[in-house]
Amino acid sequence: MDASSSVLFAASTGARWAALFGFLEWTVLHLMAPPRPTGWLFGTLIASPLIHAGVGALFGVLLGCVLALLRRFTGDRPSVLTSRGGVWALTLAGLVGFYWIFAVNALHPSGPLAPTALALDAVALAAALVLAFVIVCAIGRGLLRPGRQRWAIAAVLVLWLPIYLVAARPAMKRAIGPPPRRAELSHAGSVRPANLLLIIIDTTRSDCLGCYGSTDGLTPAIDRLAEESVLFEQCVTPEPLTRPAFCTMLTGLYPRTHGVDTNTKILGEAFETLAELLRERGYRTGAFVSTDVLNGFYGTDQGFEVYVSPVEPWWYLRSDFAIRRMYRSLTRRHVVERYLEMSAERVNGKVLPWIRRHADEPFFAIAHYYDPHAPYAPPAPFDLAAREGLADVPAPYANEEERFAPGYDMPDDFVRKQWLRYQGEIASMDGRIGELLNEIDGMGIADDTVVVLVADHGESFEHEYYFAHGSRLYDPLVHVPLMIRSPGRLAPRRVSAQVRLIDLCPTLLALIGAEGGPACQGEDFSGLARGTVCDESAADRIAFCQTDFEIVWPVVPKEQIAVRTPAWKYIESPTTGRVELYDLAADPAEVDDRAAQEVAVRDELESLLREWDATTESTDVSVESLTSQQTEALRALGYLR
Repeated sequence: MDASSSVLFAASTGARWAALFGFLEWTVLHLMAPPRPTGWLFGTLIASPLIHAGVGALFGVLLGCVLALLRRFTGDRPSVLTSRGGVWALTLAGLVGFYWIFAVNALHPSGPLAPTALALDAVALAAALVLAFVIVCAIGRGLLRPGRQRWAIAAVLVLWLPIYLVAARPAMKRAIGPPPRRAELSHAGSVRPANLLLIIIDTTRSDCLGCYGSTDGLTPAIDRLAEESVLFEQCVTPEPLTRPAFCTMLTGLYPRTHGVDTNTKILGEAFETLAELLRERGYRTGAFVSTDVLNGFYGTDQGFEVYVSPVEPWWYLRSDFAIRRMYRSLTRRHVVERYLEMSAERVNGKVLPWIRRHADEPFFAIAHYYDPHAPYAPPAPFDLAAREGLADVPAPYANEEERFAPGYDMPDDFVRKQWLRYQGEIASMDGRIGELLNEIDGMGIADDTVVVLVADHGESFEHEYYFAHGSRLYDPLVHVPLMIRSPGRLAPRRVSAQVRLIDLCPTLLALIGAEGGPACQGEDFSGLARGTVCDESAADRIAFCQTDFEIVWPVVPKEQIAVRTPAWKYIESPTTGRVELYDLAADPAEVDDRAAQEVAVRDELESLLREWDATTESTDVSVESLTSQQTEALRALGYLR
């Protein structure tokens, strides 16, 4: 064969073998999977072989080019390697090696750089070379004539497919998931289980909402929801970072226990999530998150039938598990600036059609809005800084090192500009939340839906660390809004007792009547929500907070832990040895450190913190090393230096 024929033959050979492998994989996986909708079944039947064929064709082109170069250097002398049989053998063997390496690196739970995975990569390469050598020798000796090639193909694929599926088993368990058991819905006190809509407003301070005391009138939709809800005046996040707080909401565990205590950790499959519990009880589960920090790659998609994040193409959600994992493996999260986050408008454009499709059956949906997160860039109608003529005020620092230098201070007009833009982002997000709530009401499912609005953390504009979160444990960061609306189940009221985000998972299960739940560290506060607790002060929960931020600037302590009661907050910075104590009632701004004056209170809270620190289980998660693309994404969002 000449060079062009060699490349074309290798490409067509690779496409045929890979398509056949894709079809066999689809067949086996769907025999093992629970029943699926007919459209999804046939859609993946078409998509799986086509995408596998594309991969095979690309591999074949590369191999054909290599063989063409080899033929050029060896002249016209006949060679079994450049013959049709040799090209066929090398293509098949190469694809076997490729799929094995893919299975190890994309699916192996220990991660691609773990010693076991690297050893298996070496085994895969060696096996591919041995297989190619054996087949080429058989062809050269005339043992594998064209009439016998079909049997050889069948033998290789039949032997290879079980090995691949075994390697893929950890990911299969999560991708396929348990079938929804419609006949076994566990619910108490109602014919139909209540829907659950969890609205998460990222980076939103309580004091920016009218229902929590703001007089700026920027959040009419949230304020209206608060009037119809049980509003908790004191709710505390365990960590002022998005992914740790999100995982806590889903598991009811402290970040140190579920292991995701920074935005660079992955939630392990051993932890049972709220979505998994509800899916097992027959709920349709969908999450629509608006930042790459919550990308499903990091384990936050466990239990969700549909999980939409900024970088997921539309076909990804309807693909079979192998296509989805291959996409993750090949992209490893390509970073395009517009893919790092979704606007509230785009979130609504995805969550509302999904809710409409499942309005007649129990569903659990998460709508996550990221707009208030820095950088602050509200759309024109909500740019409050422009209204005050501050739009052109320049940043007083040239880089992040200068911004966080010891003793550095911000000009008042620039601080005002950033604050107004931040508030504008919240106002813009509020309008989209209003659209979502109006749609729920308009569908006629409001009475059947428990709506929860909560923030993962706040934002700091004080304490010498402006426009940021993650490294401090003051109230603008850890005191978060929480309200729960459930017409006919909960009477609107305000609750003064302190609750925590770790309590949210068991509480929501109790409110929708789902029996059973995960082994979590949070406590059910549904009694407070229902008003059956007479003495709210006796129901206060002591809140513990932590942070171990990746950014290490001179003015920012790398690690802090704190204990908060409704009256006091005690903060420790282990790396600096500093302790702080604040009287939250008399000093809500936390500017008067009373650690030296209130020794008895300080010692009591320190003792509580020591006990929690010693008894709270800590999980050493096996974390996959971040790729350069993932690192750049986190850096672009401000989470890495």
